[in-house]
Amino acid sequence: ASAMAAPQVPEVLRVVHELYHNPDPQVVRQAEKWLSDFQQGSNSWPVIINVLQDGSCPLEAKHLCALALRNKCMQDLEELPKESIAGLRETIVLLLLDGNGLSAPIRTQICLAFSGLAAHIPGVEWDGIGVIAWIEQRLAPEPKPLSVNCLVEVLCILAEECGSYKPAVHPSRRRAYTKELEASCGKAFHVLTHVASNELFMREPHSLRNVLQALASWLNLGGPSRLKESCANTDLHQHPLVQLALKCLGSTEIDIFDNAIETVCVLVHGTLSNGGQILPEASALVNVIITGALSLRPQIVKYVADSKTGSESIDMEDMVKAISRLVVESSEAFIYYIASAQAESLALLEAMLDVTSHPDSDVSSMTFGFWYRLSKILSIGMDPDSERVVFPSVSRQHTELFAPVFSRLICCVQEHLMYGKDVEKWTRSDHHDFKKVRYHISDALMDANQVLGAARALQLIMEPLQKHHAECNAGTKQFDWRVVEATCYAVQSIARSVPLNSAVAFQLLGALPSFPK
Repeated sequence: ASAMAAPQVPEVLRVVHELYHNPDPQVVRQAEKWLSDFQQGSNSWPVIINVLQDGSCPLEAKHLCALALRNKCMQDLEELPKESIAGLRETIVLLLLDGNGLSAPIRTQICLAFSGLAAHIPGVEWDGIGVIAWIEQRLAPEPKPLSVNCLVEVLCILAEECGSYKPAVHPSRRRAYTKELEASCGKAFHVLTHVASNELFMREPHSLRNVLQALASWLNLGGPSRLKESCANTDLHQHPLVQLALKCLGSTEIDIFDNAIETVCVLVHGTLSNGGQILPEASALVNVIITGALSLRPQIVKYVADSKTGSESIDMEDMVKAISRLVVESSEAFIYYIASAQAESLALLEAMLDVTSHPDSDVSSMTFGFWYRLSKILSIGMDPDSERVVFPSVSRQHTELFAPVFSRLICCVQEHLMYGKDVEKWTRSDHHDFKKVRYHISDALMDANQVLGAARALQLIMEPLQKHHAECNAGTKQFDWRVVEATCYAVQSIARSVPLNSAVAFQLLGALPSFPK
């Protein structure tokens, strides 16, 4: 490929047009081969940059050249003489500052090209100040808000790509680069805090979304402790960036809301010690996170209630899934705190039950791992995931505090056990998926059984059948075989723990012959 004659921009544009618009498959394959050889050639650098700089070039050509620039900056940088690297770096910055010529996907590829350079170039070669300070200083005199958006986009990509194996660098350089970025976390948070203080800039949804995305990326890299360092005289829960993320939990823009959820979820995991306990200095942050999560609970409650009448809003579906994720991740992270039965934490359990009631099995099943862990902690005092002893001795009185929650859990999961009304139209795949869901629900019933005891669990499982039986006898409802079948399946899940002399079990066996066949 390196021996390929130096192509010109018109030739590249012609081949790109053939790739996308020629109906002949043979011509398309030839175009793909030509472009692959072109992108791998050492003489393609100037043509790639010329296409990106030329405002008259079609979008598809720019997109392909942006991908090529990204790949070459990551993998083929040694093709260029060292003295030309600074010029390439400046060219990439100028491309990002071209506010009219590049679409968002192309800008992302240009940012990835910049991150490829950063992975190759040691921190001391960024004017001795490192890549974060260098890009901040370079963009400072440029027109705003474009330059600020460029800065945030680059910061986000740098954090997201840290540790990536895509750049062709020596392992020792990759490790050194990771340490350089980790050491720059405080600087990155300081820059983002300064950007977030610009009210005019933050009014734009696009800008707000980018800041939140960058914040989550750097939190993933450095953790809340580095965020605290960027604002040393402020408690973490009062940090402007934390306050921004929590405020955006109230946004109706789904992109902004999703990024706020992502940021808060990262904060959740940063509040814990290696032993899974809440860090003392993070207790105030935990309280505001729980408060923020619980403030969103009414939306889950409404969506679940509407789903039972078939009136749920499609517009709310993605938002409710994101809220469910926050509730689940918070509950799983703070499970030892919840197991201690603190009043504030028990409210999270009610929100978890709402998630378990979600009509989408993919969402409700997110909670099952939590219920398993909590049931084991309460019944044997040990976390099955970490094998860590949470309670040296188990108190039945303490476990009873959770009985109402696990009683409601049985009611929630039983609703998901029933076959759908359209079961006769189900495909083999539908039946297979439902079977898998039932396995998980069976496990959840056993978890509740372990906390409540077999007698109480069986009584709760039987209640829907008893109610349906009474309604059928009164003539207010037609017999529904799905209710009986679901109850029998639920009973089967805990059958081994039910005493042989159980009156409720005999009641079920006695009632079965009275139902229509």
